[in-house]
Amino acid sequence: MKKNPIDKINSNLVLDKYHLNKLPTRREIYHWLIDIPFLVATEKGVCEDLHSFACFYLDTAGPFIDKAIEQKYGFKDAIHFINYNVINTVRKDKELEVEMDSVIKIEKENFEEVLKFFKNQGHFH
Repeated sequence: MKKNPIDKINSNLVLDKYHLNKLPTRREIYHWLIDIPFLVATEKGVCEDLHSFACFYLDTAGPFIDKAIEQKYGFKDAIHFINYNVINTVRKDKELEVEMDSVIKIEKENFEEVLKFFKNQGHFH
């Protein structure tokens, strides 16, 4: 039976796959990059235009998502690759490129924040 792409995605499964660096699906990457940060931001009461940001981010990230899937990067590696390239694409007029180590550090902090959010929501103990 083919799964409907509109079906609700299991965030706990996405977190597990990310943590274990397993191969992600495109939908799981979108969930990590857009859906989960949206949930965390709305919980914090962020009032910026998240929809516009999500559209901009996905437009910029699209080719890098494609390449990460094509290259069969593990989930964490794919997210690092995508974020590194998006950040440096946006900053292309700047003199200094953001280094991968900085992107990994930011993503580690993001992961800890996501875990805290889901724990507070009662998803796991």
